[in-house]
Amino acid sequence: MNSMTKIFPGLASLLVLSALPLQAQMASSSQIPPPHAPFVIPVPEKAQWTIVLTPEKAAKKDTSSENTASATLAAPPSIQLTQIHSIRDGKIKHDLFTYSNGKTRETWYYNNFILKLNSSGNDVMVLNGSIIDFTPDHYPNLSAAYLRRGNLEESFGFPGLTWIDLKYYDNVVTHDKKPCYHYALTEESKVIAEAWIDVKTGYPVAYQADGSIYTFTFDETSASLTLPTPYADAISRQKKMADQMRQLEKDAGVR
Repeated sequence: MNSMTKIFPGLASLLVLSALPLQAQMASSSQIPPPHAPFVIPVPEKAQWTIVLTPEKAAKKDTSSENTASATLAAPPSIQLTQIHSIRDGKIKHDLFTYSNGKTRETWYYNNFILKLNSSGNDVMVLNGSIIDFTPDHYPNLSAAYLRRGNLEESFGFPGLTWIDLKYYDNVVTHDKKPCYHYALTEESKVIAEAWIDVKTGYPVAYQADGSIYTFTFDETSASLTLPTPYADAISRQKKMADQMRQLEKDAGVR
């Protein structure tokens, strides 16, 4: 034993620990408590972030109906989603989807409604927000695990993370140089989805499914949103029809 070790008895163990990979250090640390609800922090009232998709090289291509049906509006096989840019401003949220061919599409969220252009692009559809939920009625061919995993792209909050729960918690690991809670959703020994949540902030760092890794980058600046006129007009028409329906039901004695 050298003189330095004699003077500092804990130095030897410290040097051994520092030589270990960061992930191994964290996994053996008792300083990080297990996760607790909420397992993912709710989206702030004003927030802006970008999700970048990169192929997971180790993932095998899966062409099963369960896998390919997982996105609400899946792009054709030759055209891949590459980025989702999201802004939330109070009760309004906007997603801009960018594809590998350079084309984009957008989805607006207002209260409990989803607003999209129709297939011809000349009118706005006002849809009930439940359409993005994965249910047996919507997707009768999906297994319980795929239904639990849910929508990977569209969400009133952070997409791809609605399945996260303590029962899927695995360990504390390092991802993107951050200490993260790692979650894994499995079915018959097959990993259906993974997620990494920042231990310090509770914000999502990334999730993985269907051979792609979705990596979050948060913008510290916030942006104000206003529904574009066609979308605002569609909401006004929806509200007017709802008011008329309530009045008809009242007149008929239903309410």
